[in-house]
Amino acid sequence: TNGRRQKLRVELTRIFTRRAWGFEDKWSGNCGMVLADATPQLVSRFDGQCIWSMDGTKLYELGNYLGGGIAGVVYEAERVSSNQHFALKILNPVGYKLERKATLKQCKVLVKGDPQMRLGGGEGGGAAAGGAYEPLAARHVWWLCHVGSAMVVAAFHDVEKGDLLREMTLPRCVQVWGLDHDPVDLEDDADDEGGQPSRDDQRGGPEAAAGSSARAAGRPGAEPTAGRVVVCDGKPVAVPALPPKYRQFLRARARMYREISSMSALSAHPNVLKLDGVLEMLHDSKTTLFLVLELAKGGELFDRIAIDEGAAEDTARRYFEQLLRGVRHCHEQGVCH
Repeated sequence: TNGRRQKLRVELTRIFTRRAWGFEDKWSGNCGMVLADATPQLVSRFDGQCIWSMDGTKLYELGNYLGGGIAGVVYEAERVSSNQHFALKILNPVGYKLERKATLKQCKVLVKGDPQMRLGGGEGGGAAAGGAYEPLAARHVWWLCHVGSAMVVAAFHDVEKGDLLREMTLPRCVQVWGLDHDPVDLEDDADDEGGQPSRDDQRGGPEAAAGSSARAAGRPGAEPTAGRVVVCDGKPVAVPALPPKYRQFLRARARMYREISSMSALSAHPNVLKLDGVLEMLHDSKTTLFLVLELAKGGELFDRIAIDEGAAEDTARRYFEQLLRGVRHCHEQGVCH
């Protein structure tokens, strides 16, 4: 099947990479297959001018626009605590699409989640009826199935805002299932079309959920109903270990962090811009990554080349040697530019 072929391809790639370059997989506690110094710092707010930490401290102030490309835009930024200047690259967000309320109303319940209990005792009711509620966990998740498309949706009872059934937002998914997942677990339900989820994966079909659900059963925080098959409108539907959309989000995020880990490994060279840090801001329907890079203050190279004249041979040789030294360093670290 497509899933088995993809799993074999991923596993062979990992084996070849380790043997060819002597690499070992390095794991971070909260961002999967990345190097330790590429671990992101979570931030709470970005208003286009400043970035704030989770405790409300202003971290960076943005300045001049430096450029942009297909991956994102770059600004000059000042670190407030040290007055140092960096190049801050804002990458294009990784999306997590939320369904419309009308779509949720067309869903049927596959599995009911347990009610969230108040820490002070009791359950249900508003905040005025008691203290704070226990943290959202996998056992509180409701699993829904859309009647028309057979799409499986994870939801929860929002006891803090009207006790309504809402779809799991991205921060809620991170709270319940975390961000640290084996890349093989994320890839083996994909087909051969660039890692996109297969039809069974999107619809929560039994074949797609079986493998990942079995592996997730013993993992801390795993969905207790994973692997359970429920009949909906006469058709069997499997409860997945992860919401299909969240698995797709984690795959896209893992690909970005593989690139970031390569940048981190290459930073210790005079002809490669140093990656000083990574910031991440979670929204309900996307996550945004910020790369804090060494600021190259020399300006644009093209400004040093005279129009219709070019550059002197010794100047061109000096720049080209720097370029070659940087590319050679990339190749020595097993990274193709």
